[in-house]
Amino acid sequence: MTTPALAHGVAHGDSRTPRPSLRLLVVLAAASAAAGSVLLAHASDDLSEPVLEAALLNWTTLPYIAAGSIAWARRPDSRFGRLMSVKYDSGELIRLIIP
Repeated sequence: MTTPALAHGVAHGDSRTPRPSLRLLVVLAAASAAAGSVLLAHASDDLSEPVLEAALLNWTTLPYIAAGSIAWARRPDSRFGRLMSVKYDSGELIRLIIP
């Protein structure tokens, strides 16, 4: 059985498990972004149901970031957990700013 051509010579990435303080920082940043999204929703005149939209935003964002942090800790070679942890909130927060 042969391996794909891209697999030959590909070096493993950074296989160190992230420090708990870094993961905690990401989760705390997500929590502060969630609080900020609630404040943005309340300050917006364009949203018909600001409390509901902020709750739905945080209901989908926070578990996604938490799962990304767990995936990052369990499989540090895969960058998918890092991507889940860091990237997801930016697109969701823009939704509240630009109607």
